[in-house]
Amino acid sequence: VYLSKGGESMETRILIVSKDSYLRNQLYQILYTASYDCYLASTSLAASVICKMFTPDVIMIDIILPFRDIAELLKMVPADCSCNVIAIKPNLFPQPLIDYDIKYNLSQPLDYSSTMNLFSTLPNQP
Repeated sequence: VYLSKGGESMETRILIVSKDSYLRNQLYQILYTASYDCYLASTSLAASVICKMFTPDVIMIDIILPFRDIAELLKMVPADCSCNVIAIKPNLFPQPLIDYDIKYNLSQPLDYSSTMNLFSTLPNQP
């Protein structure tokens, strides 16, 4: 489990799940700069440990993970949880996100402006 915790004043906890270390670090830089508290995981197993320990407000999942890993990770989010799930997907990702039952998505390449615009539309943010 790899944790990267921001300052004590940060309230929104974000879990970034991706096997791609460049993508994880890029998102971390964007979100940490915007004062979000970030936790990073490279596998669904590591993500499940983080979910149990820190109850994230937002889970960002790299849609390139195997479907089985995504399905297992989504099972950990209780139906009554106010946690928002965001799919991180390549710009030309052919598979519809409806297969994953994820309402929000962020296309690569990532940048500060598009990431912050998406976060401003999420419900239930502290």
